Amino acid sequence: MGDDKGRPGKLIVSYPTHPAFLWAYLLVGIVVALLFSRFPVIIAESSNAPLALPLSTVAVLLVVLSPPLSFVNLVLARIRTGEVVTTLGIDYVEFFGVPIPIPRIRTMELSTILAINVGGALVPVASSAIFAYLMLSSPFSRSFEVAAVVDVLVTSVIVYALSRPVAGLGIVVPAFIAPLTAALVAVLVAGFGVAGASAAYIGGSIGSLIGADVLRLSRSVRDLRAPLLSIGGAGVFDGVFLSGVLAFVLAL
Repeated sequence: MGDDKGRPGKLIVSYPTHPAFLWAYLLVGIVVALLFSRFPVIIAESSNAPLALPLSTVAVLLVVLSPPLSFVNLVLARIRTGEVVTTLGIDYVEFFGVPIPIPRIRTMELSTILAINVGGALVPVASSAIFAYLMLSSPFSRSFEVAAVVDVLVTSVIVYALSRPVAGLGIVVPAFIAPLTAALVAVLVAGFGVAGASAAYIGGSIGSLIGADVLRLSRSVRDLRAPLLSIGGAGVFDGVFLSGVLAFVLAL
């Protein structure tokens, strides 16, 4: 990976799963997103906010595009780990047509590129902001507000407690912990219905990002020794995406 790829603002395209399962991953993700696309419309129908329907259309597009956009990472910074490695390489010099091996010792400092995943972080944050705006302009605003705040806090704490940093990979989280927690908290606080479902989506998505990436990653970023750490990327995308969708299904 060249130095230019580590500059802020650059894009890195990476597979969120093994290439052999890529098309199955995309197909399942898009099908689930399409099934979920009715959710923003339900929220818009319950809201008195101006431009409720256009905003719900934007949210539908964001959710449907979330799986393919999980390939795209926006570089935020290059972090120096302070760890220096020495490798032995071989160069060749021709002498009268005969290649002669010459050992070369190379020393370099390891670094980590910190990025943010478009489909796994920016999309759920934008969708959550739209849902929150619509719900705060609805008759269910009070119950939604309390449920959303409690849900984000509880889910963040539980995801942080159960997430684990894995050297060379990133932060690993059990996939169904966040959606089940978010749905349970939303139902207990706001009950079944559009307020609980909206709070469950926001709690599952934002809670996963805060607990797994913001809190855990900030404490472990230099110890992970991974070439690329993406907020909301890799396996965390699965958790964020599933958290939002499954939490909604369980709470509605």
